[in-house]
This record gives sequence, C-alpha cells and structure tokens, in this order.
Amino acid sequence: MRLPVAALAASEDEIEQILVSASRIGVVDQRVHVLDEADVDSAGFHPTDLLTLLPGFALSTAGPRGALSQARVRGAEANHLLVMVDGIQVNDPAAGSEFDFGSLDLAAIERLGFLAGPQSAVWGSDAIAGVLHFDTTPRVDGRRLRVGYGSHHTTDADITFAQVADRGYAKAVLGHVASDGTNAARTGAEDDGFANTTVHLGAGRQTGNWDLSVVARATEANAEYDPSPAPRYVPMDGDRTTRSRVTTVGATARLNGADRFVPWLTVASTHTNREHAADRVVSNATIGRRDVATLSGNLLLDRQRLNLTAEYETERFEQTGQATPFGDPNHRQRAATSSVATEYQTDFGMLSVSASARGDFNDAFQGALSYRLGAQHIPRHAGSSTWGVASKIQRSSNASATHRMCSSAIRICNPRRRLATRLAWRNRGPTGR
Repeated sequence: MRLPVAALAASEDEIEQILVSASRIGVVDQRVHVLDEADVDSAGFHPTDLLTLLPGFALSTAGPRGALSQARVRGAEANHLLVMVDGIQVNDPAAGSEFDFGSLDLAAIERLGFLAGPQSAVWGSDAIAGVLHFDTTPRVDGRRLRVGYGSHHTTDADITFAQVADRGYAKAVLGHVASDGTNAARTGAEDDGFANTTVHLGAGRQTGNWDLSVVARATEANAEYDPSPAPRYVPMDGDRTTRSRVTTVGATARLNGADRFVPWLTVASTHTNREHAADRVVSNATIGRRDVATLSGNLLLDRQRLNLTAEYETERFEQTGQATPFGDPNHRQRAATSSVATEYQTDFGMLSVSASARGDFNDAFQGALSYRLGAQHIPRHAGSSTWGVASKIQRSSNASATHRMCSSAIRICNPRRRLATRLAWRNRGPTGR
C-alpha cells in the first residue's frame, strides 16, 4: 500500500484523452476496456494485479514481484499481445517479441486500454491476440510525492510533475521500488529481493497547424531468484540474478491544417538489455533493438473515413552465452519489415460498417496479409459483430517455438514459413460480452 506524504493538484485544465484502440481513425466498432487513474492508483504493490481486471487476461509469474511474468489472452502465446506505451511498441525483440510484465512499474501511467482479439490488420503481426496500451498523457496539472514502506524492508515511491496548458503539456516522473523479498526455496535462509527504477519524460505542444509530442521512458530492474534444477525442478537456495534495462523514445508530428485530410509521422526506438547471472557471474545476455517509422493519414468525408498507413521497422537482437553440447547460443539476427495498411469506415443510417487490411513484407520470412470486417448497430444497447484474420511472423530461428505456438494458440500455421494465422469471430449482444 502507498502512503500519500504530500500531494498537490493545482489546476482543472484538461486536455483531450487519447487511447490507442482498434482503429487509427478513432471510431471503433469493438469494445475497448479502459482502466482509469482511479483503477491504476488502486493497483497496490503488485502492478500485475491491475491487469487481472481485464477480461480474458491471464498472467503467469515465475516468482515474487520482479520475476518473469507473461500475459496470455484467451489461450494465445505470450508474444501474441502487442504492448504499447503512448503508441510506441515496447515488446522485447530479443525475447521473441514478448513483454516482461515483471519489470512493469506504473509510474507515470494515467490509464490503459485493452482490446482483445486479432488486431493485426491495424497494428501488425504482434497483435494477433490483442492490444494493451498504457497512456501517460496528463489531463490536469499535478505535483505529487508518494512514499510507501512495508514488510521485508519494501519501499515504493514516486515523484510526479505535470503541467497542462491550452496548447500543450509537460510531464516528468521518477519511480523507485525495492524490497529484500522472501525465500521461495524449502531450504536456506537467503531472501530474493528486487529493485526497479523508472524515469519518464513526456511533452506535447501545438504550434500553428502542427501538434508535436515526444516521450522518453527508461526502466532498470534487478531481480533475484532461486534455481530449480532437474530432475525435481524444485527451487533450491542459490544466487541467481536477472538485470534488465529498457529504454523507449518516440516523437510524433501531426498536421491539422487541412479540413479533410490529417497526416502524421511517428518515429520510435526501443532498446532492451538483459543479463542473467549465476553466483554473480554473467551466464548469458540478450540485447534487442526496434526502430520504427510510421507515416499515416486520415481522409474524413461526411459519412466515410479512410486511413492509409505506411510503416518501416527494423529489429536487431544479439544473444551471448556459454556454448554447451546442446548448442551454441551466441548469435546475431536482423530483420526488416515494410508494411502498408488501410482502413475504411462508413455509416448506413444506424448501421456502421468497417473494413481494414494490412500487408507485412519481411526480408527474412515470407510476408503476411491480415484483414478484418466489422459492423455495429449504432443505437445504445445494440450488438456488434467482427470477423478478422491476424498473422504472426515468428522471428525466432528455432522452429520448435513455432510448433508450440501452433499447438496452443492458433488455427492455421505453417512451421516452415514460421508464420501463424489466427481467425476469430466475435458477436457481442446487448450485454457487451
């Protein structure tokens, strides 16, 4: 639990709330589950507790807070969920495009939106099971210091500064969590602790017809754990440590001068570095990097809306470790993906219809085509239906990873191409289920 030492909210000036959802156009025919600031503040000591409020969202954790935590949406694999912070993908390219929720800190997070189901037709191959978006954009001025202290010498603190004006905003947050932890092994008395420090900076400004925004976020985490050796795989007291550093930066420029056409450009980069040590000696490490440039534009007519998007993405990762009779883990890989996508929405009286399609062309694997159709009856309490096909380009060179993905999460796949496709039909009635 966090104890408020000091808090100030200085203004009621609000800015527009923006949540990445099912569509770049902004009008959706799917249900987006939103958790607001009150929900975030009530998350308590474990940030992953907040995610259990989301439907179809299952978490598996390898230990206490700080340990590897994976999310699976309706039976899909952990690398089938696209995770974004302020519209920037933060999945780790060096971990098969998974996101480790064990290193998540809710510092600077104002709200989040979750959309289940295949979304590759809009957001690409990592969104085969859904999209989870963390939004840090402030809505009101705020200056806040929060400090918590608990058992096992646990401290949880953050400092927040947010300034909101008519034509922009600025935000700076520093968060730190540390604990001596507990002992998961049946023998021994060594506790396994963890520490997490997160720094977040964000700003937005309207200048003439341009809307400009930048964001930078860095997290450094250190987690201790006990090994589980064969053949019993029961935790034994030992000195194992995982250290991770994740840095994300991005910028967006949007032109609002034209009446009917609104273009924008986004560039972003994510860097990850993870080291695993045994008895204080590094046993293996991974380094990942993703660079993305996205050019998009909306054409808005009376009852019709069209989006056109072009995207270029490069991913690099490197793994180092000690060679064994089972293989040599030392290798480097690089992949580049060029993508084009389009969305179309129109209204026929009280019926809204949408269609989207996306092609991803990878230089290392065969490309993929994803598409989606949707319809919604506009009056309140009416139902909606969607049908879509999502594709996953498997980035690992290990073919067995593709077989596992095929057996547990998808309907159609080709292990030779390392490409998986998931089909889904969703029909939501008046209850919204």
